[in-house]
Amino acid sequence: MAGPNRRSPARVAPQAHKINHRITARVVRVVGEGIETAVMSIQDALKLADQRELDLVEISP
Repeated sequence: MAGPNRRSPARVAPQAHKINHRITARVVRVVGEGIETAVMSIQDALKLADQRELDLVEISP
């Protein structure tokens, strides 16, 4: 039993968005500055993000 001066373990907040290889969708819609909005495979989207040195972020599953 915890005493009055004991702390409970810190909780880790869940990540708000999936990033890069954690995205499980097969096809994604890519939007951003300097790119025309397009629907593409996750593999192509990851390659594009890598070429631009950016992260691919899932906003709405």
